[in-house]
Parts: sequence; C-alpha cells; structure tokens
Amino acid sequence: MEELLTSGKFIKKAIIVYGTIGSGLFTIIQLVGYFFNNNSPYDKLSTVDKIIIFLGVTAFIGSIYLVSVLWKKYLELSKKYKEVFEKNEPNSENLSEDSLVVILNTAYKAEHWKEVVKIGSQLSSPLWYTGKLETRVKIGELVESAAAISGDYYIQAETLLDDLGWTKFRLKKIKDAKNNIKRGLAVAQKYSYNYLIAKGYRHLADIHLADACSLWTIRYLDMGNEPLPTNLNESELKHFTANYDLALQAAKKIENESKKTEMLGNLQYTFAKYKLVIREYDDAISAVDKSFNYYANNHDLERAVKLYNLKGKIQLMSGNENNAIETFQLGIQKSNEIANNIHVVTNSLSLAEYYLREDNYSLSRRMLKTAVNNIQYISDPVLNRRCEEIQLQLNIKGGLSNE
Repeated sequence: MEELLTSGKFIKKAIIVYGTIGSGLFTIIQLVGYFFNNNSPYDKLSTVDKIIIFLGVTAFIGSIYLVSVLWKKYLELSKKYKEVFEKNEPNSENLSEDSLVVILNTAYKAEHWKEVVKIGSQLSSPLWYTGKLETRVKIGELVESAAAISGDYYIQAETLLDDLGWTKFRLKKIKDAKNNIKRGLAVAQKYSYNYLIAKGYRHLADIHLADACSLWTIRYLDMGNEPLPTNLNESELKHFTANYDLALQAAKKIENESKKTEMLGNLQYTFAKYKLVIREYDDAISAVDKSFNYYANNHDLERAVKLYNLKGKIQLMSGNENNAIETFQLGIQKSNEIANNIHVVTNSLSLAEYYLREDNYSLSRRMLKTAVNNIQYISDPVLNRRCEEIQLQLNIKGGLSNE
C-alpha cells in the first residue's frame, strides 16, 4: 500500500534528514581541516560564526531536500486524483443530472420547500429542451410535493400538467400521464388558473388524438416512413374535439394578453395536427399559419420554429414537394438562429427522409450529417433511433461511397 506522509512522519523524517546532513557536514569540515592543517578559512572564524555557518548550511540543504519530498508527494496526489476524475468523466453528464436530484432531495428532506420549488421549477424548461425527461420527472415529483406543502398551487398544477403529465406521455407512460394531467386540471380549476386549465385540456386533447391514431407518432409525424393512419378511432376523435373546445374556452378567459396569445398559438398548432390526421390539408395549413401569426405577435421564436416541420409534412402529404423542401430548409435556418437543436434535427431528418425516398443519396447524407452534428446536444431516443435507421437505409440503398 502507498505510504501516507502524515505530519508525524514528516517531523521524524526532518529530524533524520537534518541529523544526517549535520553529521555529513561535520565530517567534511574535519576532513578539510585535516587537509589544510587546521588553517582553512573556516578554521580562522570565531566559534560563534562557525556554529552559525554550520547550522545555516545544514538547514539550507535539509530544507531543499524536504521541499523536494513534499513536492514529489504533491505531484503523486495530483496524478492520483486526476486519474480518479478522468475515470468518472465519461459519466459526468449523468452525475450532473443525478446531482441535481440529490441537491433538491436534500433540500426537500430539510423541509426547505420554497427552495425546492424555486430551483426545481426553473429547471423544467432546460430539462425539456435538452431531452432529460427522466430527470425532469424525478425533479417534478419533488417540486409538486413541495409546492403543495408550501401553498404554491400554481406551480403545483403546472408541474402536474407538464413535468409529471406531458413528460410521462412522451415517455409512453400513458396512464400516469393522464392521471397527473387530471390532478393538475383539478388544482387549476379550483383556483381559476385559466392558462393552466387551457393547457391541461390541450394536453388531454393531444393524448386523445394520439389514441385515435393508435399512438402513431404525432410528434414526429411520418418519421420512419409510416403513412398516415387510416383506421382512426372515432370515439377518441370526439374526445379530442371535446377537450379542444374546453381548452379554447379557457384560453379566451386568460387575462394576460401575452399568455392568451401564446395559448391560442399552441391550440392552433394542436388543431393543425388534427386536421392533418383527418387529411384536411388546406385547413391544416391554415391552422399552422394562424399559429405562426399568434407567435409572431408575441415575438415567440422558440415556439414558432416547431411549426416549420409540421407545415413541411403537411405540404409533402398534399403533394407540394417544392414548398415542403423550402419550408424544411427555412426551419433549419430559423432553428439555427436561436440555437434550437431539436428542430434543426427534425427538419434535417425530414429532408434526409425525403431525399432518401427520391434516391438522392448524396443530399440525404448531407442532411443526415447536419442532424447527427446537432443531435449530440439533446437526448431524444426517437430522433437518435431515426438517425440510425436512415444511415442503415443509406448504406443498403445507396452504398457506402459518397457521391
């Protein structure tokens, strides 16, 4: 085992070092005196001066040696801890996410409810946009409970709707998602939070729309070359319409104009997906354009960029391929401008899929490369899997060489 240099061992080592150097120096002085017949410059000094020089030289040489020992130990420890750090570095991202949960869990156990709410609620959006969905749920559970205990019912309702509702839907935990959204709606209705009421009904409408399509990937539309579903569940479509209407009613009651505009834009986005599913393409494009206008009125570029991929898909399905290509390209451009990596990826993949179907393997590879270059900044298993699928298809259909 590696020997540790404790303070006691260091003092013992210092005594031995100084004693050894002193003995050696005394021997040298005796030899020099013998060689010069006790007539060397040192012998001519007074006894006090001899003692001072003797002790000074001993201390100087001994200090240099001991400093070198300490420096060597410092370098050894630095190397050791660097190796430990580098060993854990590949998992630093997971460690960071887990650390966030640990920190908030510690604050929760200490009953610092407001601290949990303040910090945890601020992490919700970053975790969503970077695809850290599991972490968002873990933190959301702490925030929801702390918010309820501290009486912050708005945050409680919002967390139930988003972090514990919509996030779990994305994780395909449908039953839990619905239960949390309904709980969040109940809290929002109790305190007349109209914005959250509208959001809750909109989430339920989206889930019913997905159920109507047998959970066909509404978010990713026809990724994976999946065609629009043909056997729609009419009962689920009616539930969609009912929840959508309730969301619209609540949205119109929102007093804050900016929030109202945002929610109306969100609802038009949801309505456009519904119109796409039932193949009413003109109405779908109209709803997308209305959503664009609402977001533009709010100068909300972050939400507006999600519309390009949907609009491009609608244009493709309605036969307007040239317009679709321009829309996807504009989506990449606008997403790049605000560093929204998710929608750089979705639009790039849409173009890669289109060019692959057209046997234009060179352009498909270019678009896939753009997607891959940006997907490293997000964690989205569906998008990652789609990148791998397109690459495999390119290898099979287009060969491994670049055109």
